[in-house]
Amino acid sequence: MALDQALQSASAVMLVVESDARRRATKATELRHEGFEVFEAADVAGAKALLEALTIDVVFSDIDLIGGAALARWIEQWQPTTPMRLDSRHGQRSGRAK
Repeated sequence: MALDQALQSASAVMLVVESDARRRATKATELRHEGFEVFEAADVAGAKALLEALTIDVVFSDIDLIGGAALARWIEQWQPTTPMRLDSRHGQRSGRAK
């Protein structure tokens, strides 16, 4: 699985997309402590801008974010090999948008 492979590489570049600043900072800090390079976006527009400008290995996104499901579908179309971990306040799942 591409997500597992990316998470095993300390050189992987992560994008954390979360509208809640505290949750975003917490997740980004956890990933940085594990040795990853991490970029952060508070919304879909910011996430798309980073994805278009940088090579991102894994996207962690709040699926409940306004436009979160649309962002996941956009990533699937624009960068289909980029793994996603989709979180919500109800739990998390890996993989593609439904």
